[in-house]
Amino acid sequence: MNGKASRYSNRDADFLMGLGSLYLAHNLLDPAEELLAQIPSEGALYFDAIVLQIEIQFRKRNYQEVVRLAETLVHSSNYPAWLLEKIGVAYYFLGQASNAKRYLMQSMADIPQNSRVRDNLMSLRPLNQRPKIEELIMGGFEIGITPHVALDCIAPILLGGRPASCCFGDQLLAGDQPSNSEANQQNFYVKFAANLYQGFGIFTAFLPYVDLSLGQCVPLLKLFFSLDPSVFDRVEDIKQLAWNEFEKQKEGSNHRFEYLEKEGALLGYPKCCVDWALKNRRSNRSIEALALRALIEEEYVCSLETSKPSPPGWAYFAHEFYPCKPRCPVAEQVGIDIFEGYRKKEPFLADLYCQHALSVNKAKMYHPVTSYSLFIDNFNKTMVQILKIEAFKKAHEDFDLYHEEMLVILKEYPYFENPEALPLVYAMAKERTSQKFATNVRQAVN
Repeated sequence: MNGKASRYSNRDADFLMGLGSLYLAHNLLDPAEELLAQIPSEGALYFDAIVLQIEIQFRKRNYQEVVRLAETLVHSSNYPAWLLEKIGVAYYFLGQASNAKRYLMQSMADIPQNSRVRDNLMSLRPLNQRPKIEELIMGGFEIGITPHVALDCIAPILLGGRPASCCFGDQLLAGDQPSNSEANQQNFYVKFAANLYQGFGIFTAFLPYVDLSLGQCVPLLKLFFSLDPSVFDRVEDIKQLAWNEFEKQKEGSNHRFEYLEKEGALLGYPKCCVDWALKNRRSNRSIEALALRALIEEEYVCSLETSKPSPPGWAYFAHEFYPCKPRCPVAEQVGIDIFEGYRKKEPFLADLYCQHALSVNKAKMYHPVTSYSLFIDNFNKTMVQILKIEAFKKAHEDFDLYHEEMLVILKEYPYFENPEALPLVYAMAKERTSQKFATNVRQAVN
């Protein structure tokens, strides 16, 4: 900080911090930087002011300044994970891969080691009888599994449609993930893996890595699921390859994405799709953009054909997967096999998988980054409503007898059209039907 900073009182510092934070929240970087730079270095808000200035310089892509500011806090042990991540990314773009790796791995220190997870699971015993998949979808919230992850990732493994699957860490229920300490976060992941293993015999392995495609540097977490305990060793191999490539990236080496080849093999992706993705990644081409273009062209052709062929869909069997073409026969067969598994063992869920999961996965092609979470949120909410209705119907065998009367009631009271009001609508329909029956009996007697 400059020498003039000492003339400000603590009250002034509070004001500067508040106004600077407000400017930053509205992305007014220059005025925010000017105010925060005036906070006294001997004051209680100095650390927070430096942290916000690091955020400002990061948004400006002034990575040298990010590193310089970070070094002023080198003796602090209070680095939040997001700050460690930004410092690591800054070092990466400055060509200092070893320093980048050190900070990035520290930012992901809350992710447990797979050896710890494996040892913990091996000390547990799965349930003798697995719950139904429908119960997983309904009860998954308790252990952090959303309906989309249950239907799209977990169930296909249990049905034999896939050898392994994966999801990103932010697809778990964020509300169930503690953020107040590294230890609590690790315990959440360990407990999550234990619950999934005890309930369904599924092993969970964790992969913290950095996505370097298209010149970016984005730390991510993937969770891999499988009935085979070898998933731990295979994910560790992928992790080692990914971080080795990360360190070589700024040393003049071309990015080979070899870890993605092993990941595709683990997840049972069609080889043609894996080869297509690798070829384009290595040429620094966006597989997301290429997949979207191919899908738009295919759906446009479908709209012109007089025979009206069905739009492509089966190939989008997993949310993180991009097929080499919208009607790749090998990828389509995987989607069909998963559907058939549902149809044979969980007929009700077969339609949900086809109508909802596949549709959401395909919709991701149009919004691969910014809006996909909205699709997932809407999917999860829709799934919960549908399953609540189905559970109520199963609990009341006479439900269909009152269906028509319930529709009449919903037209009269449209605000009742939600799962929470279903018991009330059912009771009203039942009472009205009884009254109509009694009236008809009296009229017949008279």
